[in-house]
Amino acid sequence: MATILIALALSLRTITSSGSLGVALTTILSFSQGLQSLLVTWTQMETSLGAVARTKNLEALVAPEDAHDEVQEPPADWPRNGRD
Repeated sequence: MATILIALALSLRTITSSGSLGVALTTILSFSQGLQSLLVTWTQMETSLGAVARTKNLEALVAPEDAHDEVQEPPADWPRNGRD
């Protein structure tokens, strides 16, 4: 966009002033920075949403490893002689 603006300014030297050309270039640079920030933020959001979706999918597909009748605490004499 800046290249097109400069090409137009050089071909139409009698119409454009240096002040308006400077304002146009500054506006183009600001727009470019804003667009870049938007794209970076959008990409980060897409990455984060993909991670959340993968986590939810993993949680839905993997069955819990604990059973309802399973005892969670080991017996009082565990481990016996460094085994079990």
